[in-house]
Amino acid sequence: MIVYVLNSKDNLFNYMVKYSSGDYITSKHGIIIKNDEKILYSAILFGSGGGTTVHKNSYIIEDNFIIICCGDALFSLTLFELKLNWKTKIDDSSVFAIYKMHNDFIIHGELEISRIDKNGNIIWQNSGSDIFVTLDGNNDLKIIEDNIYVESWDGRKYKFDYNGNDEQG
Repeated sequence: MIVYVLNSKDNLFNYMVKYSSGDYITSKHGIIIKNDEKILYSAILFGSGGGTTVHKNSYIIEDNFIIICCGDALFSLTLFELKLNWKTKIDDSSVFAIYKMHNDFIIHGELEISRIDKNGNIIWQNSGSDIFVTLDGNNDLKIIEDNIYVESWDGRKYKFDYNGNDEQG
């Protein structure tokens, strides 16, 4: 893990490019492309909103790009040069995970479940009666066939179809 402080001259590593979703930084995710031990490209993403971490569902690599959740936004970068394709604020708080569904992506945010296209355009968004997390964390978003299942903090279950219709899970 590399500790990085924006604009500090004491950073042990300086990323080649920096991308931010806002002025109030809550999350920092670094990406380094190497060939053997030689660093070819590097980028650091700064996210606003709620804090997020990197895990198996916080990014997707597809074709020649990576889409990664950071704070309240999604960033799409080219592989391998790490040039910014687009960034989109998806949630007023945190963006937890991204999933492929048909030709688009389903985004699990703290306040919104969203569907976006490969260009970062929001197709639809749905909020719930409370945040889309549970106390035990066992009821994460699930995609089964053409349906998205998720539970809110207050125990309400949701079933959204591919078009964003709430079918009462």
